[in-house]
Amino acid sequence: MISSLAIRTTLLRPLLTRYAYTATRSVSTLVVSEPIPANETTLPAASLAAITAASKLHNGPISVLVVTKSDEVPNLTSLPSSVSSLIIAKSSSSSPLLAEVVSQAIQKSLQSRPDITHIVAASTKFGANVTPRVAATIGVSPITDIIAVEAEEKDTFVRPTYAGNALVKVKAKGEGVRVLSVRSTAFEKAECVQVVYIKCRKSDVVADLLISYFRCI
Repeated sequence: MISSLAIRTTLLRPLLTRYAYTATRSVSTLVVSEPIPANETTLPAASLAAITAASKLHNGPISVLVVTKSDEVPNLTSLPSSVSSLIIAKSSSSSPLLAEVVSQAIQKSLQSRPDITHIVAASTKFGANVTPRVAATIGVSPITDIIAVEAEEKDTFVRPTYAGNALVKVKAKGEGVRVLSVRSTAFEKAECVQVVYIKCRKSDVVADLLISYFRCI
């Protein structure tokens, strides 16, 4: 005789499987690029290393955010194949790379892309200014200077401590967005391929920022 619990489990299994699949697909990462000179055609080395680290977090899409002056927009012709979209925030400010300005662009990106579950930047002077401010704004604690992503343990990272004399595992808890900075020398630079990107939605205006969204093909 089949119990009522077994029947309910059998009936719910397809729904649970579908939910798990949806949850897996709903994760994505926003990589905040280092400043890019106007004549460069690809991302800085530290940002390419951050993309490699981001690709180890999950199988979801990776987007790259570039914040730049309105008159110095880089002509990016090559990006890692793991990058599915590009967000360019053009600022009319005389200091577009201040943490306050970059944080505004990140916050707007989060509003426009509710599927973003991780924000990743390189552990450089630029990244060290941006990540704490973003984390404080959205109410989470950042995990900084990551040198490894634990594949077998979800949301678990390795970072140095005691002035680099020891390593410690840190596990992110809670349901908030993960704000991470990664040591670029600990990850290989992601290889780039030629890309074409097309505008995929209407631009947003936030303060002095014009934020445009592109899909990479």
